[in-house]
Amino acid sequence: YAIIPNLRKNPLLFVQLPFFLTSFYFSTLKLIKKNKFDILNSQWLLPAGLIGALCKKLFNIKHIVTTHGGDLETLNKLPFKRQIANFIFNNSDYILFVSSYSKNIFKNLIKSEFKSKLEKISLILPMGIYTKKLKNPSKINTIKKSCNINTNKNLIFIGRLEERKGLNYLINAMPKILNEFDVNLFILGDGPIKSKLLNQVKKLNLENNVKFFGHTVGKKKLDLLKLADILVIPSLAEGLPVTLLEGLATGKVIIATNVGGISDVIKNNYNGILIKSRNENEISNAIINLFKNPNLMKKLSKNAIITSKKYDWKNIVSKYNLILNK
Repeated sequence: YAIIPNLRKNPLLFVQLPFFLTSFYFSTLKLIKKNKFDILNSQWLLPAGLIGALCKKLFNIKHIVTTHGGDLETLNKLPFKRQIANFIFNNSDYILFVSSYSKNIFKNLIKSEFKSKLEKISLILPMGIYTKKLKNPSKINTIKKSCNINTNKNLIFIGRLEERKGLNYLINAMPKILNEFDVNLFILGDGPIKSKLLNQVKKLNLENNVKFFGHTVGKKKLDLLKLADILVIPSLAEGLPVTLLEGLATGKVIIATNVGGISDVIKNNYNGILIKSRNENEISNAIINLFKNPNLMKKLSKNAIITSKKYDWKNIVSKYNLILNK
């Protein structure tokens, strides 16, 4: 996780890369020999999908590769990207994509004669969510007290603090929002640009309204989600974020950029609001408009819960089982 950002931050880590990949490969071979697996399911095209493809070639083991979006974005920027994509395709029995956007990236990388076969051995199947586990019985006033929150209108961002998440545009949108409403923004996550974002908040005099909670999981995450009125996903690029699905299941009103696989799930003005990326005015206008239209917010929240049922792990697992049983 976060290999690419870490390499960008410290190029000396490239020295570790060949040792890491070699260790990954031989560890996988050792596990296959020891356990005599029937199926190998690689998560992410790189490096696991490539290593899984090598293992299939060597052992003729059944190989399923699951992509998650970000790996395809990375592959698309690499030299020999087409050769890598074609090798993985030729040595995979099934390929699972989290979104139609991800599938199209991969489709454009492989040879034209492979494209008809791709339709037969692939499926768009995102990660799932446990909808029941996301239900939170805590009372709003109790959460406010424990988290020291006084505002009645709250926004939430959940994700890794990196450039492609577009959080800087959301922060830049806050002054315009605060001219209309008293609002808090909860930021749940950590990452390489945290100090940059903290400086941005300080420069805009937003310390009282933008609250960084760091990497947050469990009950506290659910409490802050319940407290928030709107989940904002201002990403510049995405596969299909699980945060989006969690937002649906908890009935959050969602504002998300129309990138990657987000439009596979969010239908504008039905279960969320889609906006352009890299545009702080679109973010602020969408948020202000929603707070001025409580009936629209109720409609979006209701439809979000309905949509979320499609992504419950029960439904996702049943589709996985069909593939595995083939």
